[in-house]
Amino acid sequence: MDYDKHLIDNVLGEIQRLNEQLADLENFADEITEEEKEEIKKETLEQLISNNKILDKMKAGDLKTSTELEDARKV
Repeated sequence: MDYDKHLIDNVLGEIQRLNEQLADLENFADEITEEEKEEIKKETLEQLISNNKILDKMKAGDLKTSTELEDARKV
């Protein structure tokens, strides 16, 4: 199994979920206060930025899926 591809797929799924969360936030804006809406939006955008940075690093090969056990085996 290609663990790097699996991790990239997971990050892409999380980015999609966060985008859907932003859309839902607008759809249900009348059910929460403006303060709650802004806080959720801020947190969601921070998570999107973080996940996009991770995705960029993974695609560039900067992040690999290796555990301490795998690293020990290589030595």
